[in-house]
Amino acid sequence: MKTQFGKMDASGKVTIAHSVDLNKIKSPDPLAYAYGYSQGQSGEKLPKSKDLASEFIRGWKDGKKKLKELV
Repeated sequence: MKTQFGKMDASGKVTIAHSVDLNKIKSPDPLAYAYGYSQGQSGEKLPKSKDLASEFIRGWKDGKKKLKELV
């Protein structure tokens, strides 16, 4: 089963959209990991909040690595 998620800009346009099978992600929090991964891979900066889930941060770092591989 796939889950879809995205990010909306101020005008209401979806700027980041992904569909992911959360059952295939090896993580205790696959949604946080997948969202972090998508933000890292899209070039988004890591949010400055101190309340970020560790799996979001891990996903963001992995996504950032993938982005560097693609460039």
